[in-house]
Amino acid sequence: MANPTASPTAVQFTFDFGDEVQCRVTKFRGRVVARLQYETGCVQYSVVPEVGDDGKLPDFHWFDEVRLELVSRPGAAVESSDDKPGGPERGPR
Repeated sequence: MANPTASPTAVQFTFDFGDEVQCRVTKFRGRVVARLQYETGCVQYSVVPEVGDDGKLPDFHWFDEVRLELVSRPGAAVESSDDKPGGPERGPR
């Protein structure tokens, strides 16, 4: 049973949404679109590359924070024009 008095540990994320990052190991490069912290303290980022010449959206991949390095940081994160937040698998309204 979860401890109701336990408070979650605040995490200081290294990368912001929209940052362009690159994996130090694989050289996979793309933009940060999601980030999470596991109960164990591990921090991961979902990175999606740009659309290819074929116009298809490539798959995103999750990386541990320590494997990523900053390539560029845009001026501000992209904001949703939708008044109801949700993930990419959200169904019709």
